[in-house]
Amino acid sequence: MLRTYLQKRQADAPVFENAEWFMPSDVVNILDKDGKPLRVGINLDSMDRYYKFKDGLDAIEIATGAKIKADY
Repeated sequence: MLRTYLQKRQADAPVFENAEWFMPSDVVNILDKDGKPLRVGINLDSMDRYYKFKDGLDAIEIATGAKIKADY
């Protein structure tokens, strides 16, 4: 029952098109242009992780297959 409730809430949640809406306490997913998950459950629990996501470095890593070490 709880899983069904959470799935409905997630389906009803707005989709934000840019990273300006996210906060350092959020858990986010990166989706492709068709809405399929590319990376799931990115926890923005540190400022380095938050800015890496906000600056789009996670998406670049997925697109290129490279690992980027950001030093903020």
